[in-house]
Parts: sequence; C-alpha cells; structure tokens
Amino acid sequence: MAGFKAHITFGALSAVILTVYVSTLVFAPVELLPLVFFLTLFSSMLPDIDSDSGLPVRIIFAILSISAVIATYNYFDFKAYNNTKFLLMSTGSGIFTYFIVRFIFNKFTSHRGVFHSIPMSVI
Repeated sequence: MAGFKAHITFGALSAVILTVYVSTLVFAPVELLPLVFFLTLFSSMLPDIDSDSGLPVRIIFAILSISAVIATYNYFDFKAYNNTKFLLMSTGSGIFTYFIVRFIFNKFTSHRGVFHSIPMSVI
C-alpha cells in the first residue's frame, strides 16, 4: 500500500514530467507552468483525502479554507462593512470550511472508498 510519501513522490515526479511536457511540446505560456505543477502535485494527494486523520486531508482543507477566506474577501465590498464585520465574515468562512465542511466530508466518506478508485484518478 502506498502511503503519503509515495503519493507525494509520485506526484512530484509526475508534476515535473508534465510541466516539462507542457512547456516544450504544448508551448504553453510560462505563467501557466507553476499552476500545472501545483495542480498535479495537489491531485496526487487526492486518493488519501478520505482518511479522517491523514496529512492530505489537513493540507487540502487548509488550502480550501484559505481559498474561502480569499474568495469572501474579494466577494464582499470592503467599504460597505466596518472592519470588524468584514474580518468576521472572512475569517468565519475559512473556519466554517476547515471545520464544518471537513466534518461533514469525513462523515460521508470512508478510507479506501470512492476516492481510491479509477474514476477519482481521472478527475
């Protein structure tokens, strides 16, 4: 069975190969290459996302909660709210994503379930 280190090692190797492929054969813009590398490395952790206490689920939900804070910050107009409300809304969205959404996700998934299958690897 592959552990977290195996997933990350294979993901990093795949990310390097895919980034070189995209940069040389597809002639993608240079600005796109870090995104290709990051998304490939990120997706290598997805098979272990259903582990309730694993490192990948903590990393992925930390990234999602930071994204929720940034999205909330960009969505709401800063001038329409006072600083306290704006800070509470942005921080609350991150906390909600990290704890509540993660809790719900853990309740509905089981380790070695659907996220370890071929359809998930395609996604």
